[in-house]
Amino acid sequence: MSADICLERHALTPQSAGLTDANTDAPGWTRKRRGKGWSFHDLKGRLIDGDRREWCQSLAIPPAWDAVWINPDRSGHILAFGDDAEGRRQYIYHPDWRAAADAAKFSDLPLFAERLPRLRSRITRALRESEDEHTLALATVVGLMDCAGLRIGSRHHHARTGAVGAITLCRKHLRFEADAVTLHFTGKSGQKQRITVDAPELCGALDRLADSASSAHIFDGEGRMVREHEVNAFIHELSGADFTAKDFRTWGGSAAAAGYLRATEEPSIKGAAQAAADWLGNTPAIARNSYIHPAIIEQARRGEPATRLAGPTRLRVGERTCFALMA
Repeated sequence: MSADICLERHALTPQSAGLTDANTDAPGWTRKRRGKGWSFHDLKGRLIDGDRREWCQSLAIPPAWDAVWINPDRSGHILAFGDDAEGRRQYIYHPDWRAAADAAKFSDLPLFAERLPRLRSRITRALRESEDEHTLALATVVGLMDCAGLRIGSRHHHARTGAVGAITLCRKHLRFEADAVTLHFTGKSGQKQRITVDAPELCGALDRLADSASSAHIFDGEGRMVREHEVNAFIHELSGADFTAKDFRTWGGSAAAAGYLRATEEPSIKGAAQAAADWLGNTPAIARNSYIHPAIIEQARRGEPATRLAGPTRLRVGERTCFALMA
């Protein structure tokens, strides 16, 4: 890995954010049902009251969480965790940690944008020329994340909830047309998705994979099974940087919001969040809080359209608008 890549992300530690590194393997405070509410207990099982109880309540731990762990150290970067109704481990982070992590995440976007044209050209070449089925499958997954905003997906979550992402697409989710492929599926949180893909190489790869699939899932089977960590390693290899599938989501949401600012005379935060949500397939609230660069939010808050372009000329117009706003 090049020593100059993603330094902001790798430099982020709880200590750099002025916090302590939470040891979630150590015993923590616990929560128990008590009447219509909750009681909280310290490391020795004693009832917590007063200021400490108020602090536990202020964490707003969802009622549905089981096996709740609460950090006795209020300066820990993780303040609490628990298992949600679907058995997934969920965390409550210190506000300062979330702010630092968001800043680091967005600080890497300019470098991601600079590497994106090279990554795209390598993906296109792999889609067009690769005779190795596994490489073709990996390139197709990354192409779907880039061109259609798909999440990477998870076989575990698909089995539990039915939510579909790139690696869990089935033949029934694809409708082939003359020069495009339309995807119909239910994504995370029950969001209905209808996405048209018209990139020729990507459409051709989807056709080839769907036609030769040995099961309903186009990325299952010997030689073409795609796992999440393999996709991230593939992105790393092609970009020459330590980027992951999540960077495509962050970039795509920010670029969609920037494109809205460019096309609208009197833009708003609400409109920018909706544009990002439409691309990402989630809610405007999640798009605003997690996927739109702060500079774009600030531009929308002022109600000013974005007119400048910057960055690599091979980027799309909305992406170059995004690059200019980040500068």
